Amino acid sequence: VAKGEKFYGLSKKNNITINEILEYNDLPSNYVLQIGDRLYTQKKKDKNLSQLYHEVKEGESLLYISQLYAVRKEALMRLNNCKDDAVSVGQKIMLQ
Repeated sequence: VAKGEKFYGLSKKNNITINEILEYNDLPSNYVLQIGDRLYTQKKKDKNLSQLYHEVKEGESLLYISQLYAVRKEALMRLNNCKDDAVSVGQKIMLQ
């Protein structure tokens, strides 16, 4: 997300609805875009969760990991007893 971008403009640019953007990114309806946010503009593909853990790499966020494995961010937070969505490089995130 670049400076000045809004959900409306992103939805028109990608020919999807604002609700689809929110759904694809597991965002609440009151989410405020921030410069640098990375948003998915297509439905997540189901992943085979043969892995039990994901080791966090530089630049990854809990939201990114949730999208990578098609698991809700809130579910990962519950599984890993996270109070917020902060993760550290090298941290092992339980996926299921």
